Amino acid sequence: MDRSSDADQSSVHDVTQLKRRLGRLSLWLGAAATVVVGWGFWAMGTTGGQASGLSPLILMSVGLLLIGMIGTVIWYGLWRCPECRRYLGNILNPRFCHRCGVKLSP
Repeated sequence: MDRSSDADQSSVHDVTQLKRRLGRLSLWLGAAATVVVGWGFWAMGTTGGQASGLSPLILMSVGLLLIGMIGTVIWYGLWRCPECRRYLGNILNPRFCHRCGVKLSP
């Protein structure tokens, strides 16, 4: 009886490190977005609405779009099953991989 519970515990993959990585990614992306928005408001105030021929609002929108795209690509690259390396989906706390069935700890 004890051996089967030990085997079950050893086959459970820990995803807390993965969640920490994604948390750090969120912090970095949030900081980058704050810098882009701050620069946009600064540029609108100091240049009278034009910076290098383009509206700071357009540049700010493009910057935020790029940050979102980079974050999405990195997220899909990191949020993988530790066993089969397939994407875990949109579930925040998966209990198992829906592709290979390996158990994941919350």
